Amino acid sequence: MAIKLEMLRTFRIVAEQGSLTAAASLLARTPSAVSMTLAQLEDHIGAPLFETDRKNRLTALGQLVLEESSRVTDAFTRSVEAIGRHAISTAGTVRIAAVPSATVTVLPGVIAAFRRIRPDVRLEISDVDSAAVRRRVKLDAA
Repeated sequence: MAIKLEMLRTFRIVAEQGSLTAAASLLARTPSAVSMTLAQLEDHIGAPLFETDRKNRLTALGQLVLEESSRVTDAFTRSVEAIGRHAISTAGTVRIAAVPSATVTVLPGVIAAFRRIRPDVRLEISDVDSAAVRRRVKLDAA
């Protein structure tokens, strides 16, 4: 059996909470289900992660696994959030082609306002002549 993200998440919460009961409550699972997940993880790793059955002290390996579990679960959470933002169009890229006069006079205020409401959106601004603006709009390429 391979290590699964849910095993690492469960281990992390148990390690941070210091007890199966508290972790089970946060995970909306029974303590026995949490214990079984930890046992599967330890079986796969081949060594204990906690010094005692009380799950309140990590072994040296358990500390390393906690650090790695934190890193991977945080990265996964960030990825899910980025996908969600992109899915509802709060992230992505906006390309703007504008003539120099608009770039200097109109865009600064518009960009500042846009940044306040959509800080995750990447802006690509091209300062080009009016023929290039028309061509890019027509070709849908900035």
